[in-house]
Amino acid sequence: STAFESVAMPSTFDSLKFYKLVRPGDQLRLEVELVSRENGHCVIRGQARCESETVAAGRFTMVLRPAQDFGSVAELRKLYDMIRPPAPGE
Repeated sequence: STAFESVAMPSTFDSLKFYKLVRPGDQLRLEVELVSRENGHCVIRGQARCESETVAAGRFTMVLRPAQDFGSVAELRKLYDMIRPPAPGE
């Protein structure tokens, strides 16, 4: 969330499948769905697509940790702004 209260850390990876190699310069589109969220654990299902082809798919769990464990809200917001390009119209 953009409130920067929690940071999600990978915990477990299940049923990961890689179907095709991608090369530097290929554009990947990540499609993820939140399957469940309880007790600080988020189960996520997702796939990576290159053009119209699925190149990887799997299910994984993320553990939510307090953001303050990783730095101040101002520092986290700065990092977030560096890695996330603005959406059209922002």
